[in-house]
Amino acid sequence: MNIGAWNIRGLNKSIKQTEVIEVIKGNNLRLCAILESHVKDKKLVRVCSKVFGNWEWVFNNSSCNSGARIIVGWNTNVLDVMVLSHSFQVMHCLIRFLETNCEFYISFVYAASQYIERRILWENLGKHRIVVDDKAWALLGDFNVAMKLSEYSMSSSKIPVGVSDFLDCINLIEVEDINYSSLQFTWTKSPNGVNGLLKKLDRVMANLKFLEVFPLAHAIFKPYRISDHSPAILSLPLKMTRRIHLFKFVNYIVDKK
Repeated sequence: MNIGAWNIRGLNKSIKQTEVIEVIKGNNLRLCAILESHVKDKKLVRVCSKVFGNWEWVFNNSSCNSGARIIVGWNTNVLDVMVLSHSFQVMHCLIRFLETNCEFYISFVYAASQYIERRILWENLGKHRIVVDDKAWALLGDFNVAMKLSEYSMSSSKIPVGVSDFLDCINLIEVEDINYSSLQFTWTKSPNGVNGLLKKLDRVMANLKFLEVFPLAHAIFKPYRISDHSPAILSLPLKMTRRIHLFKFVNYIVDKK
């Protein structure tokens, strides 16, 4: 079961829509969150119908001033998705797999570029942590801030503004990065220019309960396409090989009274 999130930097152009369709099909996604869509209300139905086909979709346009920032589409033959709440920077959902009835919370994040605005997001996540309680919870998306200096291609000894806020939030809601492969730096700025810069802004995170339910879950950050952000894929192996516990007898025991 693959779930994706991608900052596409605008979904109004046909070429961007085609790219999203290719990512969905190429990665066998059953649910896909499009971030920074910039699609206005009057175009949402037309664009989503083309991109998601016969899937269901929702968007947070009512929380935005200039087009939907987050659009989520899913395959209704595989998943049941309930939107719990949404804001300018996040959409909180409850997902249920129809085949197994397994449920977990998932939040799709598109954080603001300014750290002052992101504090509203961190507060929102802290409140949602109370809703999640001890249930499984995953977070995907563009957090717009790196966590440590090694997540910058050109780091310095000075910690960027906003990092401490992010770390405080992560500690509060008790989530961590899921094991991932492929790209380390998920965002690129002028990679062919003199002042090129790479950062890890996109993440797939989860709480301890999620990692207990899906111990083999892993994230894949795909190569850059038409956007300066890497598509993030959360892969969930739903069918696990049952472990056989063998009875072991230590021979030296027979020499003991």
